[in-house]
Amino acid sequence: MAHDSTPIRLAMSGLSEEARKKARAEALFHGIHLCETVDATHLLVATPVRRTLKLLNALARGAWVVSPAWLSDSSAGSRLPDPALYERIVEIPSCQAARTRAARAEPGVLAGLSISISRSGTVMRCNDLQQLLAAAGASVALTEDNIALVVKNSKGDALSLSEADLLDAIMAHRPPPAASSDEQQYKKPLTDSCTTGKRKRVSTAQGGQQQTSVQQMSRILYDNRLLDAGSRAHRKDVPTEATNNGSSGTVSYT
Repeated sequence: MAHDSTPIRLAMSGLSEEARKKARAEALFHGIHLCETVDATHLLVATPVRRTLKLLNALARGAWVVSPAWLSDSSAGSRLPDPALYERIVEIPSCQAARTRAARAEPGVLAGLSISISRSGTVMRCNDLQQLLAAAGASVALTEDNIALVVKNSKGDALSLSEADLLDAIMAHRPPPAASSDEQQYKKPLTDSCTTGKRKRVSTAQGGQQQTSVQQMSRILYDNRLLDAGSRAHRKDVPTEATNNGSSGTVSYT
């Protein structure tokens, strides 16, 4: 999406309250619309990077994922700088590829998959998960089944993919790996595989800094129960808003 022609809808992920106040003031100066929705065109992401619902949706939709410096560096000038200079490509290597795909109107990384989601069996709130997977190109339907997730390819073959596998694919901007069509493997509620495990980091030498690999970083959502992507059961401190229809609303993240 071109930064010079598309109206900017700005969201923030992982910023401290002080940084958020500063970003709000700078956005107001430039006449930028602030939003807490997942369809932002630009997402300010602080470090260390956490996999939140906003970040996943930004990658699924091909939005700009930039550092807060994109706004702060513009305060002295009259125009916003090129966001390409502030993309989080070091911390989130997939963000540039995701944005390029969207700019070319290419199918999302989950295109061709048909996914049925149980209304009560997923780790992420089912409505948030449905919206996210659809943004990544999948055909998604909610069901009343006790099976957390059912994934099929374009041929109707059942795939052994979990909720974590799908989120990993979005985070890494790669289609999920080819999986077995054994229905007994994928018809399992999401339990231990999504809520346990130790945080793993891979150190690489680049500019004297330590980096977390995409695959390891993409698992952080579940490690230590960092369920920023919408599980109110684990994030009771996160406020919610009411939607227009009065149902449970979208989550507002810091």
